[in-house]
Amino acid sequence: EGEGIFFAGDWVVGEGRVHEALGNGLDAGERIGERLD
Repeated sequence: EGEGIFFAGDWVVGEGRVHEALGNGLDAGERIGERLD
C-alpha cells in the first residue's frame, strides 16, 4: 500500500473495483461464448 498499489486495485482512492473486474470478466466470457457458438 505504501507505493499506491492495493490488493484489488482502486478506481478512486478508497473505492475498490472488485465488482468492476468481476463485471468485466463476465462480459468477456459472454462475448467469447457467443463467438464459439
